[in-house]
Amino acid sequence: MAALITVEEWPRDAIHRRNTYRGPADAGAIARASPRRRATPMTLRIVTDSSSCLPSGWAEANGVTVIPQGVVLDGTAYRENVDLSGDDFYHRLQGGATATSSQPRPEDFAAAYRTALDAGDQVLSIHIGSRLSSTLDTAHSQAALLAAKGPAARGSGAPAGSRIHLVDSNSAGLGLGFLVMEAVRLAQLGGEPAAIVRELESMATRIRVYFMLHTMTYLVRGGRVGRAAGLAGALLGLRPILTFDDGRIAPAGRTRTARQAASRLWDLVSDAARGGITHAGFHYGLNRDEVEGWRREFAERFGMDSLITQLGPAVGAHSGPWILGIVLIVEA
Repeated sequence: MAALITVEEWPRDAIHRRNTYRGPADAGAIARASPRRRATPMTLRIVTDSSSCLPSGWAEANGVTVIPQGVVLDGTAYRENVDLSGDDFYHRLQGGATATSSQPRPEDFAAAYRTALDAGDQVLSIHIGSRLSSTLDTAHSQAALLAAKGPAARGSGAPAGSRIHLVDSNSAGLGLGFLVMEAVRLAQLGGEPAAIVRELESMATRIRVYFMLHTMTYLVRGGRVGRAAGLAGALLGLRPILTFDDGRIAPAGRTRTARQAASRLWDLVSDAARGGITHAGFHYGLNRDEVEGWRREFAERFGMDSLITQLGPAVGAHSGPWILGIVLIVEA
């Protein structure tokens, strides 16, 4: 049986501080920043999927179960970060491989939920936006199947379904990842699952995501935008900037040159920052050095640190290997 969640006692401002994100600067620091001062386990299991793009080692250090997303590369199915690393995926994509995303395995959800319920625990399951993926549908179906079997859980007479709480992030990448990190923090403070769900749903409305792509080819191939829009972008040489609008991919800017795209992206970030930013993160594919430059400039402009993680293969199948992603949580 998997161990109960034991959330490390992070200083509050290591995760969240008004107007200033103080998260560790890289994946290694994230894992190292978790002193094990608190041995008392909690009875809330937090589950997410790998499109959360959490820093390496963070989920394991904080007892979060990560369900791997699926990706099909040249006809072969893989589990993200289990059978296929991000670097291997992007190198093969760059070499001409064809990739599509696929759903997580239902049995992975069933196993995660059953382990928690059999131990008498509750589950908080937070996932990629339902308008971007059917992952949440799979989570719902597995929760419903367990609910139909009744409260076969040790130490609890409550129905199984009432002890699985599902959250739609309406986002992906660190837009989802920051919700997971906040759920861990609130659970550490003793928050009730229903109250944590309400806070995460409020936080989800304050996520701002901007992606600058080198090409729309992969989005069109994956069916995420209309083929006509992709063809127009290719013919006109546009450098698209995309966002999530009500959980759907939408244009945030259409520019013709890299310089224009950069200027527009900084305008979007500056607009979002006017009322304050609580969390900030960056995503890359194969272009970490390029994105690190953006991250350094962000720190200079706004006096804030940020996270940086590689965009996982399931989302990267639609972006391509050269991507800049910026994720912000703005003040309420």
